[in-house]
Amino acid sequence: MRKNLSEIQEQVLEIERIFNQSGYNTIRYDSEINPSFDLFVFNSGDSILTKVVKNIDIIQNTLLVEFFLISYFLKCIPLMIGQENRHNELENDTVYFRLNNNILAINLYTLKRILMENVLPYKIAKRGDLIVKINGEKLKRVRRELALSKKDIAHMLGISIRAVSQYENENMKIKLYHLDLLERNLKSDLKLPIDIFKIYKEKRIMIEELSNYSQNLRRNLNKDNFSKEIYELLENIGLEQLWPNKAPFDVIIKPDTHQYKIDKIKNEFLPLISTIISNFNQKDMDKIYFISQLLKMFKVKATAIVEDEIDAKQCKLAGIPTIEHKELKQINSTEEFNQLLKKRFN
Repeated sequence: MRKNLSEIQEQVLEIERIFNQSGYNTIRYDSEINPSFDLFVFNSGDSILTKVVKNIDIIQNTLLVEFFLISYFLKCIPLMIGQENRHNELENDTVYFRLNNNILAINLYTLKRILMENVLPYKIAKRGDLIVKINGEKLKRVRRELALSKKDIAHMLGISIRAVSQYENENMKIKLYHLDLLERNLKSDLKLPIDIFKIYKEKRIMIEELSNYSQNLRRNLNKDNFSKEIYELLENIGLEQLWPNKAPFDVIIKPDTHQYKIDKIKNEFLPLISTIISNFNQKDMDKIYFISQLLKMFKVKATAIVEDEIDAKQCKLAGIPTIEHKELKQINSTEEFNQLLKKRFN
């Protein structure tokens, strides 16, 4: 087990170097436990939360959900980088999807090709098969130049004429072995590359699906009494919360999107990453360091919710804005919470 962990950590360092060499900033989360993510990665255009694993199918579902929800709340692209799935090694130039298509997965070779060679993947793994998005307009043009009918193409591939029409209208992806046969016969490159970061940004996440994931994670809330009290105070204010179990912070706070009144409020300081500190100790130093890195490098607001002035002093020395327990108890609405954050960050 230690060998696997060491191998993964070496890969994390290699992946961080690749991102850095490609112009991305990174914040690495070093942890002896299996964390919900390994790297925050970002540049002026993309924010990517990265999880490095050996097998993309041998990972606890609660960890996958936590990884996805942190990505969603922080507006990051969730990217797993792995070596294999339950059946085989991961294919090169291939995109895999996990957790109901909410998480992207690729291998290290594909990542290098994307970032260092500007070569995008073109294959999608789906239900044990490899499919490709075909350039329908080019297929139609080449077919006509060669005086071939749709029926000819259908006969060539052993498919229906309707399927050929779907390909030409780009309404259906083609199986890889059909594409290879088509390209050999037509002597033309017909595949379209997949910009994995772009397609994820355009993906729509269903609110109901998101709510179910959040509720399942909330059921596993296992915190100390002070953190539980903070949870109740934030909930009474009307704030949605994500309490991850394997992250270098304690909670992500955002408006409750199911409440119409709150939807109308401008929340320029949310989502908010927070760590909960009571009786400041050595373990809190790692949290504070990570939060300070986020504030310096990542475009997100972060703070510490502390029990008293002594805890607040330790955080302020590290440049971390704080919210004291007594202040939080006096807040009754999202508007008041937003005003408090405005004082802290301005």
